[in-house]
Amino acid sequence: MTDSRNTIHDRPGDRRVGPQELLAGPLSLLPAVVARLGQLRSGDVATVTGLDSTRLAAKRLADMGFIPGVKVEMLRSGTPCLVRVNGICLGLGAGHQESILLSALASG
Repeated sequence: MTDSRNTIHDRPGDRRVGPQELLAGPLSLLPAVVARLGQLRSGDVATVTGLDSTRLAAKRLADMGFIPGVKVEMLRSGTPCLVRVNGICLGLGAGHQESILLSALASG
């Protein structure tokens, strides 16, 4: 039986990484997480605070530009969603959307 948290991109037994492991400093310095990317509506803008995923998926998302402090704009919500990060438009499935933690929501 496979672990339900594993996706096609994750290796069996890959450990999940929480936002505190992706950001330097003590937990008291972490910004408040107010949403996950999948909760944004079209036109919303938010700031990435961390990633809640396996180490492999977190590296993939970071390579795409989802790193703490970066602004993300939801262009089209749904599955897959379309977002703009660092001036690049990306499509993300539901699994990756739920892994991206955000703060400082602003409606567009």
